[in-house]
Amino acid sequence: MLMSVGVAFAVGAVLNLISGFRNEGVDALFSFVLAIILGLFSWWVGWKKGYGLLSGATDWQRIYDVPISGSIQQLKNVLQTGGMEAVAQYPFPEHWKETLFSHSALYRRIPDELKDRLHRFTKYFLTEVEFNGGLVGDFGEDEMVLVAGEACVLILGRDYWDYRKLSLVELRKFPILDNEEFTLPWEPNAHYAGHATINTVRLHWDTALLDSSEGASGNNLILHEFAHIMDSADDGKCQSILGRTGSEEARQWEALLEEEFPKLVEAHKRGEDHVLPPYAISVDPAHITIRGIKKQRPEFFSCATEVFFEKSERLQNECPKIYEAMKGFYKLDPISWSNLQDA
Repeated sequence: MLMSVGVAFAVGAVLNLISGFRNEGVDALFSFVLAIILGLFSWWVGWKKGYGLLSGATDWQRIYDVPISGSIQQLKNVLQTGGMEAVAQYPFPEHWKETLFSHSALYRRIPDELKDRLHRFTKYFLTEVEFNGGLVGDFGEDEMVLVAGEACVLILGRDYWDYRKLSLVELRKFPILDNEEFTLPWEPNAHYAGHATINTVRLHWDTALLDSSEGASGNNLILHEFAHIMDSADDGKCQSILGRTGSEEARQWEALLEEEFPKLVEAHKRGEDHVLPPYAISVDPAHITIRGIKKQRPEFFSCATEVFFEKSERLQNECPKIYEAMKGFYKLDPISWSNLQDA
């Protein structure tokens, strides 16, 4: 429908353009101006909106609140009446455990003694974070529980404070396209399965579900994007330097990057099958600091996070310093879970 309207505007623009050439004076000027206006309407309505709806290009603009199930609403009611302590004591629904067990290979690997803590953080997440979805897509409780459960694996050894700035998760039917507002400057003309800002995570759902179910591929979209949330929590920047600016923790991360990042770059130049993927060495050449040009390394930490949890032994063998740094940060040792791995 919108594309048809756009075509009609385009026809009107052409007719007025022809009229402008035939006329003189004020009539010609009026025709040319009207042709320009109709041409702009044709582009906006017909192409930007009409074609975008068909291709999914504007799916990010067409969002709605994912329906809240009775179980999640009950949890929110508990929060309102009793606070977080009451949420912590509230029983974790059995069907949520079944959802996680069915769709998360990582959940199946986690030792039983850690699952009560994971369940508690998952409940916090579902009471604190809002979920939106594209108009094209059927999202509900199962999707919300899976995202919350996998995201909370990252804070299992830490604290929910790491997600203090997180407020929204968007579940997307279509990949994120390069003409959207958050196009990455070092990767033009690309499609993205996920994106994170300081308070929002966007996920292409088919990719997220596949990655979660595989569990040992080294690719996990949920872990990747929520690692960005943790990366940016202190200073608002995704640059793989964790901790407050100027802190000992931040200095240690910066030293690790200075030592390990060049090795990774050289390994990929040689064509090695490195445990950390090429995407880990993405940089933003436009970043400038008071000390001059300094490249950000926004994907290193998120890619390392995926591999830390899904290819733990290989990461330790190939990059022992990176493994130890991740182990120290997350306060977890996934290698000790390897005997439970079913993927």
